Amino acid sequence: MDRQIKKTLWTHDFIALSIGSVPSAIADVAMSFLMSVIVYYETQSTFLSGIFLGAGLIPNIIIPIVAGPFVDAHHKKNFIVILDFLMASLFLLGSFLFGKIGFNYGLFMLFDIICGCMGGVYQVAYEAYFPSLIPTGFEQKGYSVSSMIYPTVSVFFTPIAALLYSKMGLPFIMFVISICLFISSLIESMIKERGPKKDVNLKENPLTTFLLELKVAREYLKKETGLNRWYINVAVGGGMWKLREIMAVAWFTINPALGLILYSYLNIAEFAGRSVGGFFNYNVKFKNSHKTAATLFVYVFYEICDSILLFV
Repeated sequence: MDRQIKKTLWTHDFIALSIGSVPSAIADVAMSFLMSVIVYYETQSTFLSGIFLGAGLIPNIIIPIVAGPFVDAHHKKNFIVILDFLMASLFLLGSFLFGKIGFNYGLFMLFDIICGCMGGVYQVAYEAYFPSLIPTGFEQKGYSVSSMIYPTVSVFFTPIAALLYSKMGLPFIMFVISICLFISSLIESMIKERGPKKDVNLKENPLTTFLLELKVAREYLKKETGLNRWYINVAVGGGMWKLREIMAVAWFTINPALGLILYSYLNIAEFAGRSVGGFFNYNVKFKNSHKTAATLFVYVFYEICDSILLFV
């Protein structure tokens, strides 16, 4: 379906996706807190925590490359709705399982890898789907709204997740995550736009088609050096962010004067800043010639702040 020029950003589909993103963001906040905290909290080992987080990152590197051509050949809405439902079912199962046997490092790592595989496909589908729901001319505002949902939710629900984990334990948190994802899947199913679908026939020699798609992508990245360097920056920056997260969890956990609740406040401060930035980006329209410089400034400033945090 071609996008028509509309006078407002807030169409039926954009509202449905935005509302559906709220319970999904609540689940993601609880999930991120859970995965970053519970392994160290249970094992008291930064080494095991590092292995766990590294294993969780592997699907995010491999799955998008493998899933990309397959996602391109199908309507994106189907992936968004079905994967949210499957993830909800997985967390519901995990709630009952870990409620029976307690924390198990190997089993929890397997659970995280499965979640990472689903999340990798979901990310590819969502990033291809979201632009089709933004009316022409409202791209900057649309992305600003999207970028503000997660930080806003994080401000309110990170301390709640920490409190619930401290009082109720792992199974209850996983049950809450499953309910949020079920709600998100239901709301997203109401979106009318199914998303773009590339005319790719995967049924006839799918391996050849898949390799051809990868070749086209590789050739494109060779020509787009800026985009290539952007991917490298995101990969390295994401890995460093995870390492910083492990050290922060360890420091707040072993220090009697701190604890998980205060660690959640650190996340609140970070995401509150992102909310302010998102609000600014929603109301201020950058010229195309200034966007690259503005983005570069933000990332350099962000890394400087991260460096200062190491010595605080």
